[in-house]
Amino acid sequence: MLLFYILFFVFGACFASFCNVIIHRMPQGLSVSFPPSHCPKCEHSLRFYHNIPLFSYLFLGGKCAFCKDKISLRYFLVELGGALLFVVALYFSAVDLENFNLTALYKPLFLGLSFCLLLTLSLIDFKYHAVPEIPLISAYFCAIIASVPQNLEQFFAFNSPFVLSLIFAGGITMVKSVVSAWINRNKSGEIIEAMGDADTIIIAIIGAFFGVKLGLACLLLAGILQLILHLFMRKTSQEAPFIPALFIAIMICFAFGEFILSFWMVYA
Repeated sequence: MLLFYILFFVFGACFASFCNVIIHRMPQGLSVSFPPSHCPKCEHSLRFYHNIPLFSYLFLGGKCAFCKDKISLRYFLVELGGALLFVVALYFSAVDLENFNLTALYKPLFLGLSFCLLLTLSLIDFKYHAVPEIPLISAYFCAIIASVPQNLEQFFAFNSPFVLSLIFAGGITMVKSVVSAWINRNKSGEIIEAMGDADTIIIAIIGAFFGVKLGLACLLLAGILQLILHLFMRKTSQEAPFIPALFIAIMICFAFGEFILSFWMVYA
């Protein structure tokens, strides 16, 4: 059992290392594959042993091996976060590791991929207030695959994760449009949106993960978290991004979903 957690930790760190490339390059319109990994200051290409997730940062003391310029701590933290998210995904999936088959690992694997991509999108959104489409759509399909029932005949059933994600996203989009129209009822030539298209896709992911009841609770929690974030950022000129709040709310609902749902059913 421990072996699987170690393997997921290692794979998560490796995938998160690639996510670091996405965070750094995609918002700038750069290729994620060319040029190869290099120091952003001296532009010296890194050797393979400079790219070992987690360990390279520690062995190099957080500095470039060539110019000795300081490497951002973000790279290490993202790799560590990705490794832990894959471990958490394996735990949340409740796979019977004592009596399992390899096909049972598809759920924690794609759940971990979705978690890592959501972390990536959160960090990009926090800095740029916009996210690239490829990791966004990839996170959605990873979430769908992680949530798909083993009986594929139920994939298009009304209560399947795929259909629920579409209904959830469609309903939220409709509400968003109505609210936006009401806000702009006395304005001409100006559009005010409370939620972007990327947020809507993340909400579709919430629908796939949790369904309607816990999904609505997750959205409410995300709204509270964004309000808290806004209070911390109100002295700056930046707006509080919504995707980080959605991501944190998703993780909280995975950890405490049953308690939140029971509380929601009693007091909602």
